[in-house]
Amino acid sequence: WGDPLEILTEFGLGLKPYPACGAAHPPIEAAIRLREQLRGNLDAIEDIRVGVTEMHFEPMIYDKAANGLEAKFCMGYCIAAALLDGDVTLQSFEEVEIPRINASGIVEKVWMELDDRVKGNSEFGSVVTITLNSGQVLEKIVPLAIGKPERWFPKRKLETKFHDCCSSVISKEHAAKIFTLSQAFEDARSLKPLCNAVGQSTVLAE
Repeated sequence: WGDPLEILTEFGLGLKPYPACGAAHPPIEAAIRLREQLRGNLDAIEDIRVGVTEMHFEPMIYDKAANGLEAKFCMGYCIAAALLDGDVTLQSFEEVEIPRINASGIVEKVWMELDDRVKGNSEFGSVVTITLNSGQVLEKIVPLAIGKPERWFPKRKLETKFHDCCSSVISKEHAAKIFTLSQAFEDARSLKPLCNAVGQSTVLAE
């Protein structure tokens, strides 16, 4: 038992790249990468197929989201947000965003299907295939979400994620200070500067 422990493998303990259900992470990343090829021409999209694993169908249960919580478990919503905004952040699931994403016309074009290429993937690997009105087909496979030990965040992505998590609580300047100090954690002679920065940010938040 425990040989090896999963948290010590390349698929072990990771950080969530997007504030949605983990099953949506590879499809979201694929959609963001395909968005670059679309160059903003979202009206040209005819159909969006998301090839998924056997595990996807249990958590991704909503065809259309009525609120922020449902949106996190709605594949259509997550894909639409990724294509519209180029990223999926905490703001994507605010109640004010739900009508905008739902009204985009993209959600209804998204459908899931078991895909033999990722069928047995235990990490929610996915294939996103976009068919355009012209008949052109764009496709991207993401077998493992970014944020896992095997695909750790680049520093810039990690910093962006940190700022997103802090954005509704503390100032951007203070978040930047905490991030910088935390990145030097292993080599720090004292944790006092980091602890003080976190403590001060809590006071500011209150």
